[in-house]
Amino acid sequence: MGWRGVVLFLVSAVLVRSMDAGAGVGLVLLCTDRVAHQPVRVAGMLAAALTALHVTGPLSAPLLGRARDRRWVVSAAGVLASAGVAVGTPVVGSWPLAAALVPWALAGAGGPMLTGGLSSLLPTASGDCGESGDARRARALDALTYGASATIAPALVALLATTWSSGAALLALAASGLAGSLGVLALPRVAAASSVQGRVTARDVARHLWREPGPRRVVALTWVGALTVSAALLTGTALARGQGSAEAGWVVSAFGLGGVAGGLCLAVRPLRVQLDTGMVLATGALGTVLAGCAVVGADPRLLAAGFGALGGVLAVHTLLSLSARGELSPPHLAGAVFVTVGGAKVAFSSAGTALAGFAAAWGGQRVLAVLGAVTVLSALGTAPGVRRRAELSRTARPAGVGRAPR
Repeated sequence: MGWRGVVLFLVSAVLVRSMDAGAGVGLVLLCTDRVAHQPVRVAGMLAAALTALHVTGPLSAPLLGRARDRRWVVSAAGVLASAGVAVGTPVVGSWPLAAALVPWALAGAGGPMLTGGLSSLLPTASGDCGESGDARRARALDALTYGASATIAPALVALLATTWSSGAALLALAASGLAGSLGVLALPRVAAASSVQGRVTARDVARHLWREPGPRRVVALTWVGALTVSAALLTGTALARGQGSAEAGWVVSAFGLGGVAGGLCLAVRPLRVQLDTGMVLATGALGTVLAGCAVVGADPRLLAAGFGALGGVLAVHTLLSLSARGELSPPHLAGAVFVTVGGAKVAFSSAGTALAGFAAAWGGQRVLAVLGAVTVLSALGTAPGVRRRAELSRTARPAGVGRAPR
């Protein structure tokens, strides 16, 4: 399969991930319209139910390893999530909160398959895109779908909520997710990679991620980046909102557009870098940009520019993480690794948002400075391992043997 399959994958990914990206905004608008008492609190609880079950990623990941055809697992998860949104929308404000939480929690249960699980179906997972450059270009486009969905979906929800209703906006997202889930079935079949796939367990995945130094570093930095960037986005939005609602909107828009621009640049010119080395550099760059945002936080225009740069660097960070999950994992574990890391990444993002809320009293600029410092220190903490690997690689190379072309 070539680029035709990649295009089909990208269309399905944008449709499915738009549902995931727009649901949080839609819930806030829906609760504002329908819930009379503490609508923001109710929206927060429903959004928490939507994201909480992403932590089940490590438990559901082996399903991909055992499946005869991974497409059906991912598609079924998408249908489950779409049904949860479709059923959960009309019950908000009419059912007791405890009952209304159930369909949104079920929608969240499909989340890990819509992030990492869907990425595992990209043609590069089987090497079908050919050379490394083409593989990483496809991964860059996969990363681009996250940025595109995060930019398009909230704007579409706001537009539909204004011209129609917030409930209709969420139902449109459910329809988008259903269409994307059915589109997944049109992708080329991804079968079991080996005869041992039927025995893949969560313990196998955890053992691989812990024992192998390269994947361990990449996964740790993936989760650190998710935590600090999500916390920074909430902090930056609140900081800009102090200057006015329009300024807050510019910060969010700049972040999304930066991610889209970064993904497009990477698709045109793929990265040629060792994955764990690149992750260390990209994580350090995230921390540096966060520190810069802390310095210029009082100026909304410079803050928006800083978050645009943050979105661009995050696109590189996401690409390297996705590539590492595919290239540094055994074929029979790759799908499970995608789901495990992706599900936990969402959980870390949610934790970062919660931590930013608790730390709001410190002041936005101080919080951004702390986040930048934590991110840079995380990169520095993993750098020695990358350096040792490079030195061992040079030592192991026989004299007179040149570096292999990449």
